[in-house]
Amino acid sequence: MIYKQLKKYVLPNENDRKKEIYKNFKHHFFPISDSEIELVKKEIEIPFELEFFYRHIGYGFFFQNNKDNSDRLLDAISFKQINLRQDYYKYDPDMELYNSSIFRNKYIFFELCEGTYLHIDKKAIGSQNAIYFFERKIANSLEDFLLRFNTEGHYFEYG
Repeated sequence: MIYKQLKKYVLPNENDRKKEIYKNFKHHFFPISDSEIELVKKEIEIPFELEFFYRHIGYGFFFQNNKDNSDRLLDAISFKQINLRQDYYKYDPDMELYNSSIFRNKYIFFELCEGTYLHIDKKAIGSQNAIYFFERKIANSLEDFLLRFNTEGHYFEYG
């Protein structure tokens, strides 16, 4: 299970990112409190697999030493703000593209680089939420995506 592989990259908090002990970690993840998750769920539904990830790993940055991409799995508050177009995202011109009807049943959950995002199905089929790069399905579940992304990086951009 990918969650066991990723658990070793969970840092106590974001302030610890710069500590020497964590500098060479492949990824940097940070815990999210249950109260923060519940607060977000009052305004927006969190897809099943994403909520599981939040509760067991948190949020954070994949390939944290690669400065070419953000590769950021959004924290719960940012997930809410971007999908409800709140705060910064209310006037973000990059959001125009994501207002298309093809994204109606999906949520933004992952920032690849500025203005480019991955989507997750709002509703799970069984216990799986499919993942999309624009309108193209790239994984049947968040777990499948994470397994492949962890080893191959941006595999979906090449095929």
